[in-house]
Amino acid sequence: MIVIDAFRTHMWVEPLGWTLLHSIWQVAVITVVTWLLLRRYGVQRQSQTRYAICCAAFGVSVVIPVFTFASLILAPTGGAIVNPVPAVAPVASAVTPTSSSLLSERAVLVLPWVVLAWLIGVLARTIWTLSAWLAVRRLVRSATQPVDVLWTGILHKLQQDLRIDRHVGLRLSMLVDVPCVTGWLRPIILLPPAACLGLTPQQMEAVLAHELAHITRHDFLVNSLQRIGETLLFYHPGMWWISRQIRIEREHCCDDAAVAVCPDVVAYARALTTLEISRAESEPLLAVTGGDLAGRVRRLLTGNENPVSGVTPVTIIMLLLAAVGAYAIAPPTSSATVRQDSADRVRETSSDPTQALIRQFDGSSTRPDKVTAISRLSGDVSAAAWQKLVLIAERDPDFEVRKEAVSYIAGRATPAAVQELIRLYAATGEQAFKLHVLSYLSGLRTAESMTKIREIADREADPVIRKKALDYVLGR
Repeated sequence: MIVIDAFRTHMWVEPLGWTLLHSIWQVAVITVVTWLLLRRYGVQRQSQTRYAICCAAFGVSVVIPVFTFASLILAPTGGAIVNPVPAVAPVASAVTPTSSSLLSERAVLVLPWVVLAWLIGVLARTIWTLSAWLAVRRLVRSATQPVDVLWTGILHKLQQDLRIDRHVGLRLSMLVDVPCVTGWLRPIILLPPAACLGLTPQQMEAVLAHELAHITRHDFLVNSLQRIGETLLFYHPGMWWISRQIRIEREHCCDDAAVAVCPDVVAYARALTTLEISRAESEPLLAVTGGDLAGRVRRLLTGNENPVSGVTPVTIIMLLLAAVGAYAIAPPTSSATVRQDSADRVRETSSDPTQALIRQFDGSSTRPDKVTAISRLSGDVSAAAWQKLVLIAERDPDFEVRKEAVSYIAGRATPAAVQELIRLYAATGEQAFKLHVLSYLSGLRTAESMTKIREIADREADPVIRKKALDYVLGR
């Protein structure tokens, strides 16, 4: 508390705290407007136009809080909320604190903690970004293997076609999984040896054209500025959604440039898919398989623009705004109320109801009764209920009952649920059950589940399952 009290005395703390609170609704509004524009008009516009819209939204999201902070720190009140009392108001109303004054007092007490948490987050994000850039520099310095003359000739020909006058380096690196580009003033394209062996010259030409498009568009510089904005507004989901859309549209623009030089769309799509199966996370590099690969391949093959993702960003932001508003207007909660709520939660999750649900399932003899018992058991968040669901999915003799248990396990949508689905897939030898688990792994769309699906598409012995996994990777 002594540290916070000393921290509170700095004149910039309170304006910065108010700036962070204002940025929640400011960036939320910008994100909603951007989503509406992309949802309504995005499909009718070229990828470059959508990219410009997203970049503009990102820039405004960063600039508006800066102006807010400047206006608050230059204001006579230093950003504090003042509630003037009219001269004709009764004396009682001037003495009795209003809800706005209570909110102001509460916010002033919280603001130093908000600023301190923000500073810690910015520091952690900065350290992570700097360590990533240092790793990239070491990666470039370690890439000393000579490149085949064939690929160098293709690169020079593409530079002439794209009218790139400056020197572009081309190196082999054992430490990258896919072709990628790094550097702005002195750009270097890094190639994995596996790509040189696994791609045809025509496919490699398209991939190199994609990387050269990143260079001509100065994407490395834009990506670096994007990292700075992400660091400053790391706490806002709207900012991360806009940033993701920028990366998606950036790859679309480079895909268009690659197809313009190498018009064989099918060969280019196959090259992307081949590289994706073996890729690892390559940020902050600009990799050829970046962005939404399944959407990119679908866009290339169909020629139709992908609509912006569903209402997820709007939902997140509205829930965030609702939470902030609820905190602002909620009356202080007494300790007695907190203790009562805790007692209620303990009673709700006690072992007796859980054991009763387990006994209900064990006593069921028909499939409908078992399905009903599983449905009720899934609503119990206790560890015992979870273990029972897992046991049913693994050992119940009725295939349909096992499938029902798998659906409720996947419905949790937690990392533990993903890991359990992966374990269930590995533990069974039934093709139908594997396909069922695979469908839920695809529906979760987490990094871990998609990594497993790519592994199945590459290594599964059953050709039916392998083909289905590849369909999920491609988004079919």
